[in-house]
Amino acid sequence: MEFLEDLLLDKVTYDINHLPSETASRVYLDSRATIKLGDVFTITVRLYDGYNRPLKRGGDVLSIRMRNYTNGAGSVGHVVDHHNGSYTGILRASWTGSVKISVWILYPREALSMYLKHMGPFTPRKTIMCVFKNKNVATETHGFPSVDAFRRLPFCNMTTENYGLAWYCGKPNNPLVCHDWVQFRYKVNQEPEWTNKEKETFYVSAMQVRRIRDSISVIISGRPDSAMTGTAVTSCGRSDFTDTWTQTYTSGFFYRRKWHRTSCILTIDDHTLRRCFSNRRLHILGDSTSRQFFSDLYQRLNMTMVTEKWTVARWHRYTEAQNRDMMFRMSWAPHELPLYFAGNRASARPLFVHIDDIPSGSNDLVIVHIYAHFRFHHPRVFRESIRRAAQSVRKLLQRSPRAVVGIKGTHYFRFPSDTIHSGFGLVFDSIIREEFSDMYSRVILINVWDLILASDILILHPPAWMVKILVDSFLGYACSR
Repeated sequence: MEFLEDLLLDKVTYDINHLPSETASRVYLDSRATIKLGDVFTITVRLYDGYNRPLKRGGDVLSIRMRNYTNGAGSVGHVVDHHNGSYTGILRASWTGSVKISVWILYPREALSMYLKHMGPFTPRKTIMCVFKNKNVATETHGFPSVDAFRRLPFCNMTTENYGLAWYCGKPNNPLVCHDWVQFRYKVNQEPEWTNKEKETFYVSAMQVRRIRDSISVIISGRPDSAMTGTAVTSCGRSDFTDTWTQTYTSGFFYRRKWHRTSCILTIDDHTLRRCFSNRRLHILGDSTSRQFFSDLYQRLNMTMVTEKWTVARWHRYTEAQNRDMMFRMSWAPHELPLYFAGNRASARPLFVHIDDIPSGSNDLVIVHIYAHFRFHHPRVFRESIRRAAQSVRKLLQRSPRAVVGIKGTHYFRFPSDTIHSGFGLVFDSIIREEFSDMYSRVILINVWDLILASDILILHPPAWMVKILVDSFLGYACSR
């Protein structure tokens, strides 16, 4: 968490010319006479501010993209931050022909620093409300994962009721008491009132995505009969999942509008699914983006609901479905608070509680994911939930060696009603990697970041065809065991 501590120490001047400049910053192709199909090559990015001065700090979130729109080709590079205003992009020449390499400043360091400093008791856009009811009396108060939000105000410590994860609600007025907490909901706040116009202008400017105008065009040479390379040549049928965590450049690339994986070949067909799912359960735990995984398999496997049928697309309650022919059951359940929808308090069960419920000796499949709802809070809230989930996964794999677990990573998106979007996505990604670092060979990482940025479909909920790619990236490994 050193990066977050450094952000809190930043002195923000609110001068927009101190932000990285898309016109002054430079991009260089590192020395190379020719680039051939299959080569790994690098570029250097040097950031300058609006005064044309070289920046001397790191921490900016960059995206380096390689494109050929004619061939429907695209990939992203791996970005190395040298913490002095310069960055190295590592790319693989995965197809032949002309390519254009562009660099995007998704979030300058100042945007992250400023938002983190303002991440106080009340988030800029949304607040979770604790709903108290007893007979005909009802009221609601603010709810937070930190007691610091209440200062000297009376509050209810609901940590025990929240399965041991920190949660506090404002104390309700008589005759209601703390144990009358039964539901939660969220409300949309007004934008914060800035103390002066300069701060508001600076923050709005800092949150804008910038494409550095300096770009690179190169020709990738290769044999006429070999238009692309870098695709996997071995099957994903291995028991060691380490490569899902340690891919150096990118997890895949688009060519002729089809996603090609670089680590291993996925073979997912009806026969594979039936063999994989027969006499088995799949637990999908998380938010609405993991609920998309449930919807994908529900349709592909012609399943029927065991619990009530969905009456709305944004379903927020535990759901279970089955395929009787395969004797296969699948469930989806929402994760713990913070959750920004309305629900019964008991419905917000933590990931670790669900995982602990899986019996010993099972061969269950598990997919877990938290991210979007946590971005309104300090990353330490996210870390505590991920840490508890990792502890439970560790115990599950000990008591049930045949179980298979996948964790869906973070992804980049822009969301119209939010201010921070996915600014801390890579910070949250690093937390996942740290907490699961001793389980790389046993847990599958579902890489979403590369796919989303390579596609240019930068939305919170990916389209159905992209969800299928992500589901198959888990099944390709999970169904090989």
